[in-house]
Amino acid sequence: MASNYSRRSRLIPLDVSFINPLGEEHGFDDIEQHVFQNVMGGMFSSRDLQMHNLMIYVNGDSAGSEFHWDFHATMRKDGSAVTTHGVETQI
Repeated sequence: MASNYSRRSRLIPLDVSFINPLGEEHGFDDIEQHVFQNVMGGMFSSRDLQMHNLMIYVNGDSAGSEFHWDFHATMRKDGSAVTTHGVETQI
């Protein structure tokens, strides 16, 4: 799993941050370790994230996005199904 994200990391600035319900991460290495590997890889045996209603805003050298999502997963510890829905902004 890490290799997929590591390959993508060349496209992500090193000073990126990610704030989420479980905490905050600063730098791609922290995001890769704590979010992709520990949370997504450690907690779930399968994951399906569907995004919809995507809006992208561009203002000069900056951009942001807003989208809704549906997340379906299987818990690694007991095989139970999890479904959550949300809305998110990325800048």
